[in-house]
Amino acid sequence: MGIAYEEKRRFLRHPLNIPIEVLTAKDKPAKMSTSTDLSQGGMSFYWHWKLPVGVPIDLTVPVKDQQYHVKSLVSYSEEDPGNWRFLTGVSFTEYPPEFQARLAEEFLEILEYREKLSRERNYQVYENDAAEEWLKKHVPHGTTAPSEKSGVSFLKSLKSIFL
Repeated sequence: MGIAYEEKRRFLRHPLNIPIEVLTAKDKPAKMSTSTDLSQGGMSFYWHWKLPVGVPIDLTVPVKDQQYHVKSLVSYSEEDPGNWRFLTGVSFTEYPPEFQARLAEEFLEILEYREKLSRERNYQVYENDAAEEWLKKHVPHGTTAPSEKSGVSFLKSLKSIFL
């Protein structure tokens, strides 16, 4: 993704590999996928084929101990030649208020953890490194794990959660 694309982002991204349900008009019943990142405004995941920009999608997303039903629109769908699937990004259009609140809570916890690590280590800890460590310590095993691209800066690797 180029610099111009990155600059369009309004929210930081949070590396997050969790099972999600994806429902498109073409794919009834819902099919399973795995998220690659999550933010206040949207998320990305790998899909089996290219989805047109603007197509509505219904998602079921687990956050902490609850499942949230979220309506969204496709923002991009780009082939990833390495795994024969399409990295698909969506913007959230409708979601329960508690969904946003739970994400915000988790993000603030990660920011505080990053500040703590930076003080303890006497150097600035990158956001993605703090998020990876926090996730390993605080999220039940098998539910959430850092993504494959988590070694790259949040803004460059499309990993985040929101401000």
